[in-house]
Amino acid sequence: MSEKEQFWIESIKNLDDLKRQFIEKFNWDNPKIKEIPFDFNEDILSKIRQKEILAEKDVFRICYFSIKNVSNPEKELKTIERKILSFSEIKQNLDKSIFVFEHDNFNYIDFVRGEKISSRVRIKRFSINPENRDKLRTPSERLAELKLESAEYSHIKNKVEEAFSVEAVTDKFYKEYIELFELLKKELIKQKVNVENKKVNESLRDFIHLILDRIMFLHFVQKRGCFGGDKNFLANFWDAYKEKFYGENKFHQEWLNVLFF
Repeated sequence: MSEKEQFWIESIKNLDDLKRQFIEKFNWDNPKIKEIPFDFNEDILSKIRQKEILAEKDVFRICYFSIKNVSNPEKELKTIERKILSFSEIKQNLDKSIFVFEHDNFNYIDFVRGEKISSRVRIKRFSINPENRDKLRTPSERLAELKLESAEYSHIKNKVEEAFSVEAVTDKFYKEYIELFELLKKELIKQKVNVENKKVNESLRDFIHLILDRIMFLHFVQKRGCFGGDKNFLANFWDAYKEKFYGENKFHQEWLNVLFF
């Protein structure tokens, strides 16, 4: 798969792009009936600009909702999505449905799957917004699992479940964590970094884990706007370092330590 295909979500700018992706590239079918007929209450209807069945295969459907009248998309979209997925007629067919919610001319796109657990609805989603448009690797790769090679029910069911699998995302995270760990280990050995007077391997291992844990914590708090509201702070911080000191191996000692301590 080429890089352009790998990050296909970036090319979704309107409803036609979305339809083309699922029908022409992912091998879903045009729906026989486009209408989503349910009688939503006024609260939900006041938030819906457009709704239709986007594509289908066997008994599975991809449902599209364009959302309006939202002042705070990051919070309000999730609330609206939960209300729609909890609507009685939709709730009955959650296992056969995928939902795409769009707001603000596709600046915000949520790919959502709901799962009925007793009386509750558990929601799995991939959220695309103006702040993470340059970080589409994971959602693009996971949702590419929706590309169908067969029209058999079992194949479609497995593809849908795999696309929204939390376990698959977790496995991918740990695989990439290990790869990054080994890369850092090689680089630190190459630079002859002096860590505490323990056994070299044990000391180095603890040192790298500590660095990565601290960076992940900083990534978590930046998403809460804790760095002056800059939710892309770490990337900007790294870019600022590269402009001034790249190649001098000062990033950890003189830059990251400022954040850590």
